[in-house]
Amino acid sequence: LTVWILLGFLLGIAAGLIMGNLCSVMKPVSEAFIKIWQITILPSVALSLLVGIGSLKRDTAKAIALKAFLLLLLFWAICIIGYFSFQLAFPPRVEASFFSTQDLSAKTDLNLIDQFIPSNPFLSLADGIIPATVIFCLFLGFALMLDDGSGPILNILRSLLRAFDRMTHIIAKTFPVGIFVITAVMAGTLTFEGFLELQVFLITLAAAAILLGLIVMPLLITCFTPFHYRDILAAASRPMLLAFSTGTEFITLPQISEGVEKLFRGHIPPSDTNKECDTDRDRCPGRGDVQSYSEILVPVAYT
Repeated sequence: LTVWILLGFLLGIAAGLIMGNLCSVMKPVSEAFIKIWQITILPSVALSLLVGIGSLKRDTAKAIALKAFLLLLLFWAICIIGYFSFQLAFPPRVEASFFSTQDLSAKTDLNLIDQFIPSNPFLSLADGIIPATVIFCLFLGFALMLDDGSGPILNILRSLLRAFDRMTHIIAKTFPVGIFVITAVMAGTLTFEGFLELQVFLITLAAAAILLGLIVMPLLITCFTPFHYRDILAAASRPMLLAFSTGTEFITLPQISEGVEKLFRGHIPPSDTNKECDTDRDRCPGRGDVQSYSEILVPVAYT
């Protein structure tokens, strides 16, 4: 599927360059593809958090919480340093002040309290507010974990999560066609003059993506895990292609979780009951542990 996605991306660029502005008629189709791909994402995020946390043991939950907190601090440090460093790549701009009617238009500020505090969880789910939804699911998941009688509820939620996973795999088969349409619209509607105006921004953004996505993050993972650089890139190739082609990372969350599980699949012994695994579960996690970790940490890291 990754090869087909890459082929659709390349053919989309070629079609956009050849057909030019005629590709603009496909813009509603490209927007429809993005919305179709988002159908299962938010319910899957909520269910994966509830099932992942609710199925954990209390000691394991404490260990995951500590490691997740340290990882988030590390990610934040890397992103903040990268964000302010790459601003130095832009030349200084000096603009004259002049009156414009646009200055009179009301600006909508981002309300961080509404973004992160789920005062109405159902409204957060309906509006697709990911941070508030994740925090609500974290609290509810911990409450289910502390309840010894939550097993039947978790089994039902797990069945629903498997159904959403099957839906996601069916929808994923449309990725190559959708990427072709989205890329063709982008390449066909972007004029050469517009590209020249954006070239500094595009080159800087490409440099940042290559540096962080292909060098800093993979090498950082190799420092803390037994995985090789090639294995990490192979697991991350599909979600990275999707995010780059569509301009949205939200639809890549299931692909990231699937990539994490595939990454661990070759490093987990056939039996989780050998002596090495019994003595050190952190170095030798079981298949269920890996699935729980990815179901929890991917949405939290995204938020």
